[in-house]
Amino acid sequence: MQIFSKVIKEKERVYSPLASLSPLSDILYLDLETTGLSAHHNRIFLIGCAYHTSSGWTITQWFDDTGEGESDILNSFLIFAKPFGTFVHYNGSRFDIPFLVRRIEADRLNNVIANKKSVDLYRMIRPYKKILSLENYQQQTIERYMGTGRTESRSGAELVELYHQYLQDPRPDLSAPIIAHNEADVRGLIGITPVIGMQDVFTACLLCAKAGADYYTGVDGARHEELILECRMQDVPYAGEILKKTVSATADGCYMTANGADVNIKVPIYHEEMKYFYANFRDYYYLPGRDEALHKSIAGFIDKEKREQAKAENCYTRKKGSFLPEWALFREPFFKRSYRDKDAFFEFSDEMKKDRSFFSDYATYIYRHIVGKLGVPAPKANTAAQLPDDD
Repeated sequence: MQIFSKVIKEKERVYSPLASLSPLSDILYLDLETTGLSAHHNRIFLIGCAYHTSSGWTITQWFDDTGEGESDILNSFLIFAKPFGTFVHYNGSRFDIPFLVRRIEADRLNNVIANKKSVDLYRMIRPYKKILSLENYQQQTIERYMGTGRTESRSGAELVELYHQYLQDPRPDLSAPIIAHNEADVRGLIGITPVIGMQDVFTACLLCAKAGADYYTGVDGARHEELILECRMQDVPYAGEILKKTVSATADGCYMTANGADVNIKVPIYHEEMKYFYANFRDYYYLPGRDEALHKSIAGFIDKEKREQAKAENCYTRKKGSFLPEWALFREPFFKRSYRDKDAFFEFSDEMKKDRSFFSDYATYIYRHIVGKLGVPAPKANTAAQLPDDD
């Protein structure tokens, strides 16, 4: 068995949300190298971990240099890991942790990791593949996005082949790349740690700094107006560490770009006639000559030949004005173009145009709607009401 340890001085800074997972002294990054994918038929030959000390982040590795020392490296690692309460890993919930537990059992060792808290960075990045335009979920792909600067790029299969070569001919030039790969994986775990704040970024409340309107030519060749909101994320000071590249997305005619904590929103403004549909249509008469519905308490005085019992489809009043889109209920009353139309709108009033808090709330609403269309989970405390279903 060989044990390697070094301080990574360039990684001394601690990513701020990390401490929200557990006390910093309680956190242990973990990555395994195994001879195959089956914990029943294969072995662990290298364990790498990182932990924080007063000197910075330190990496320690246990290497089975004989091919027969799995029990030794496991036992030494378990003694070392016992004080740590939280394991941080990448896809370890599916591979590293179950593999480790199975090999501990196979070697009849005391399973001191049974009650450890497990933090899987893979699960934290998984909902954001589409919006971040990630090629795949491989750790090295995430590292490239986060800009860790990793240059080592061997695959797990290459590492296993190299390890078998080393067991046949135990030369340092064969073991060094194996150790380096595992060290790069562990360093990479530290480098991609900001993904734990990904949900904070994509569910952030926005503060609107500037609101305005502009015109554009649509695909139909017509001139259209749009609302432009220049915003900044609130309470996400680490956004720049997460959004390493400009993110842009569109949904339902709305558009957003995010660069660090800065977010720009564009929403079409509709200048047209909309309809407000009354829910209790049985209490209304429809007046064909006026193309509107009136409550029976009023329309009861109108000649019977000029009125008819309202239906859900024609129980409305019409209104011309400027409108903004909504889906989950944002403002009432909400309007539609027709009863079966799934799109809904609220009137963009003059009072709203003077209200900075309205623009901040609406920018947040649109931002979350767009990213939600790309699979981003809704905020944990999201209480947005849904628009009523058609009866």
